Amino acid sequence: MKKYLLLFTLLIIGFSLFSQKKHQLSLVGGIDTSKVDIKSVYELFNNYLNDTPDSIHFKTNPYWDRDEVNDYLSKGMPYFDESAGLMYRSLSAEEHWSFYEPKILAIEQVDSNLYTIKTLYYNETYSKDSVYGCWNPPYITKHYCERQGGKYFLKNAITYETQYWNKYQYEMLHYLVHPSLKFNSKQAEEALKFIKKTCSQYNLPIPKRIDYYCTGTREELAKLFNFSYLLSYMNGVSSKYLSRIIIKDDNFSHIHELSHIIFNHPKWRKNSRPLIVNEGLATFLGGADGKKSFSENLKEWAEELRQVDTLTLDDIIENKYRHLTDNNPIYVTGAYIFKLVYRQHQEEGVIKLFNCGKEIADFKIVIENLFDMPYDTFKVWILEKIKEE
Repeated sequence: MKKYLLLFTLLIIGFSLFSQKKHQLSLVGGIDTSKVDIKSVYELFNNYLNDTPDSIHFKTNPYWDRDEVNDYLSKGMPYFDESAGLMYRSLSAEEHWSFYEPKILAIEQVDSNLYTIKTLYYNETYSKDSVYGCWNPPYITKHYCERQGGKYFLKNAITYETQYWNKYQYEMLHYLVHPSLKFNSKQAEEALKFIKKTCSQYNLPIPKRIDYYCTGTREELAKLFNFSYLLSYMNGVSSKYLSRIIIKDDNFSHIHELSHIIFNHPKWRKNSRPLIVNEGLATFLGGADGKKSFSENLKEWAEELRQVDTLTLDDIIENKYRHLTDNNPIYVTGAYIFKLVYRQHQEEGVIKLFNCGKEIADFKIVIENLFDMPYDTFKVWILEKIKEE
């Protein structure tokens, strides 16, 4: 018995050691790690990626700037590396490393105490696929490394990348605008009016501060999330935790993204609802992309729906039917549901649907209550109603 117990113990230890295998980041030629600072930056980032950067245990991590960690986590963020939210949505950090085999492209000095490190995520086998090869590489990250007291720490790019941007303030709205863009004060006033009107209408607290970044291009937007390159059609991102909006273009009154920020009551849980609900409300109030109105989106979606008779609401909710470069099917369908809810139940109905719960099952229960019909009937009826628009 003791013999088997010992064998079992050795197997557990062996598995533990195997699971903790440390990867070694490869580098392109020309990066001179014989230089003390470059070697320090390389080892810092290598250790960071090896220590599950997708884990919340990083509250006590030795790699990242302590002030940034405390600031992000104190606001409820599930991570503090701006790139983590996009990188680890479907793959864990360990799976990421195994699949993409990250490689350091450059370690460059910015000033005496500051470096940047660029990392390519690329899968050689995946690149040869006839269908999916065009989606590879998905990104190149760019992190800042600052020396503090003789030791380097990682930091997010957003402060450094925007330090020379133009700044404007309209009450709680703090705009940071890329120098290539011209600020539009009329749009800022429209944004302010929308915030006050909507908060009053739905009895919401007016945010004390909203940081509003206008980047000018998708490339500049990606930089603020620690990416030197990002394969994405992302045009705007908002964070309730940080009370922050980052958009691609020069829209200083992006009602869709502002809606995400202001529909944030202290009694409500953040991000605890299905996508069709979360994005549906923002689209109902401000259109799907900040360019066209919801009514324009609806007209286009109704025309498309009339051409695809076999489409179901489940296909839309589960993203089995979607566009290549936008999420309009689920966004606009959700918005139309909110339109009908508002028509029948006013603000009370909108808030009830918005707070339906995290799961689709919760959504279905609230839908049945609001529309007074079985969900199986509703999911056929709602698409027919859209086709009539």
